[in-house]
Amino acid sequence: MIIFLCVLAILSKFVWPAVLGGLQAREEKIREDLESAEKASAEAKQMLSDYQSKLDEAAGQVQTMLAEARRDAEANGQKIIDAAKEEAAGQRERALSDIENAKKVAMAEMAGQTSKLAMQVARSVVGRELSADDHADLIRQSMERLPSQN
Repeated sequence: MIIFLCVLAILSKFVWPAVLGGLQAREEKIREDLESAEKASAEAKQMLSDYQSKLDEAAGQVQTMLAEARRDAEANGQKIIDAAKEEAAGQRERALSDIENAKKVAMAEMAGQTSKLAMQVARSVVGRELSADDHADLIRQSMERLPSQN
């Protein structure tokens, strides 16, 4: 028992404080490492949250840009359609004008040919030249007999 008490006293005086100091240092190191890991985890969560918000903001900007591009494309498409309609209306008006001009030319040619024909018929029937008044009167009568092309 004396030996046990002596060994215990020697161990408590010299060995036990060194062992307890080492254990306390180790415990403090583990505590610091845990605090550091928690701090790093919190920072990582904050960074993840920041990156997520930036990603959401970028996605929102992309959606805005796509919507704007769609509106621009629709507006340009409508402009193209309006321009095509306007061009078609212009071509229609030009075609109607060309038709009207052709109709007038054809009527003038027909009047000229009718006049010549009437003059020939009148010469053969009357056997003489008609005066300008006779000629105008004959053309007017011939034009009245022609079917209207309005």
